[in-house]
Amino acid sequence: MSPSMRVLVVEDEALILLDLEDTLLGLGHSVVSSSTVKDAQASLESEGFDLAVIDFHLRDGTSGNLAQTLTERGVPYILCTGTARPEELQGIPPATVILKKPYISEGLVEAVNEALASHACPSR
Repeated sequence: MSPSMRVLVVEDEALILLDLEDTLLGLGHSVVSSSTVKDAQASLESEGFDLAVIDFHLRDGTSGNLAQTLTERGVPYILCTGTARPEELQGIPPATVILKKPYISEGLVEAVNEALASHACPSR
């Protein structure tokens, strides 16, 4: 099991958000949740995170700028999407891991482990 981390979760669907929180808390991580890009950006300005799990399409827009901020700060992120088209993802920093919706909790756990392993051992 990975050490306890501080995880930013950005998801606007309440049931999915609850499942994400439950899974991450069950892994021993602390979670800060946002349902909008604006709230997530505010959290990033005031707090530090070890990992982020972000939905692409949110009520107040897409999470492209959020992905840019996370990348600039060296925070690995998992991009969750069921509807983003490849052309929509152009111009944003590549996600550490892309998790296609719908997914099961085990898929999230695998994505978290993959994101942490990729970030800990960058390719040269």
